[in-house]
Amino acid sequence: MDINQTLLTRDANTLTQAELLSRIAYKIQRRYDFTISDDEAYAAARALTGFCQTLLDINTHRGNVKP
Repeated sequence: MDINQTLLTRDANTLTQAELLSRIAYKIQRRYDFTISDDEAYAAARALTGFCQTLLDINTHRGNVKP
């Protein structure tokens, strides 16, 4: 996976959703010593962000987090 180095160093709050997903996918590939494909890394990144969103939704509905 080719990734722009500035994407890895910029503040996460300044990234678009697509850039953030690319950054997460890259870090997942790096974690597994680049033994997984780009498609697998992006699928894992989407699953991870979906899981995190579900946790945030649950906390919001419980009143633990302000929307």
